[in-house]
Amino acid sequence: MLQARGLQRQAEGPDPAAAAALYRRVIALVPRSAEAHLRLSEALMEAGDLDGAVAPARRATELAPRSAEAWAHLGTLQHARGRGKEDARPLAKQALERTLSFFQKTLR
Repeated sequence: MLQARGLQRQAEGPDPAAAAALYRRVIALVPRSAEAHLRLSEALMEAGDLDGAVAPARRATELAPRSAEAWAHLGTLQHARGRGKEDARPLAKQALERTLSFFQKTLR
């Protein structure tokens, strides 16, 4: 995981495709890791594969349904997809509303 994260943040330029490959290997070893699915989705999004990033983002929210970070990422991803695909817009709204509800509960 750390090696993959490093590839996403390299000083000489990130390599999200290489990071995604490593996250896939982590998921093969630890399939119920919400963080690995979330980071894979982030790497795919950074590589420009918005559609490919959806499944691991959804899986992260399934594995960690109380993770505001996972829901925020899914909402942001769907929002980005919604610029070109109208069917993603309601999905973005739904995920971002879920994120907002987590923050509201935290602030109480």
